[in-house]
Amino acid sequence: MTRLFEGRPWVRSVAIAVALSFLGLGVMSCGGDTQTEPDDAGGGLVIDADGKTPICHYQQDIGTWTLTRLSLEAALEHLAKHDDAVPGGLTAITKTRLDSQCKRVS
Repeated sequence: MTRLFEGRPWVRSVAIAVALSFLGLGVMSCGGDTQTEPDDAGGGLVIDADGKTPICHYQQDIGTWTLTRLSLEAALEHLAKHDDAVPGGLTAITKTRLDSQCKRVS
């Protein structure tokens, strides 16, 4: 897969944007103390200056979500296969609303 993108970094960006569009998510890149505003769906994936994005990861054994930071590829994988969410959004499977710290909103 890496070979496909060699010498053409824009192809990788387009592929990621298409995947996120398919999932109904946006991507926002921010560095330093730049803040982004969530959209109506609860926000988009935010990519920090170090290339990580915050994700609310569901811990099935204790039934709660934990805020973690993953690479974009890992974040997409989690959102596709687990009941994870973008902070401030809805979880992928149960559609549970979470706040910005991954706590369930009543």
